[in-house]
Amino acid sequence: MIWAAPLRIPPIAAVISWLLLSSSIVLAAEPLPTVGFRGNRLVVVKPVRDESIEQVVVKDLDGDGIPEYIVALESNASARHNPHAAREVGDVLTTLVVGHRQGAAFKVMRAVVLGDPEAGGSALQDLAVLDLGRNGAHQILVQTILGAHTYHLQVFRYAGGHVELLWETSSPGGIAWGFDARDEFRVSVSQSPYVPGVAASVPAPDTYVYRNGQVVHERVAPSR
Repeated sequence: MIWAAPLRIPPIAAVISWLLLSSSIVLAAEPLPTVGFRGNRLVVVKPVRDESIEQVVVKDLDGDGIPEYIVALESNASARHNPHAAREVGDVLTTLVVGHRQGAAFKVMRAVVLGDPEAGGSALQDLAVLDLGRNGAHQILVQTILGAHTYHLQVFRYAGGHVELLWETSSPGGIAWGFDARDEFRVSVSQSPYVPGVAASVPAPDTYVYRNGQVVHERVAPSR
């Protein structure tokens, strides 16, 4: 006679918890570099890929009297500053860090890697903090080059102590942005890759405009 213990089926809640835990382990994000203060100087405290600070903008984003630090880091600093170092696609990666000072500490509100090291990395082109709606609320603009030929623009907004992505776009040909004569913020996105020395017919770029807190595609009426 063979005796077997009764089969015990775990509660469904326990199964779901185990699955979520397993997923979080598999999908856990890689560590991000951390920044902090040494005296009054902002530095990279714990790098992950030999990051250095490329650009810092200090701005009170929400008007509470406490300035926020918008920091752009780039990886592989030693290779970038060494003209004899071998360069490969993907050896530079940009990280955006937003936070503010608390005594001698730096409180991070958002840290995000811009780009994928396996897909060519991301090199910083520009970092700006602008009042796009001319209403006192400031947005963060980060423009990078992904891989070798893709231009990428991201617009982040800050509200209630949180930094969130508002809008982004990519282009093989280039992205231009700024305020027009009516003081409206516009983005021009070329969808045709730039080929040096080739005078080809280039279609009109896509145009986006910032209105009512959103970046919207501007529809142009066809010419008659």
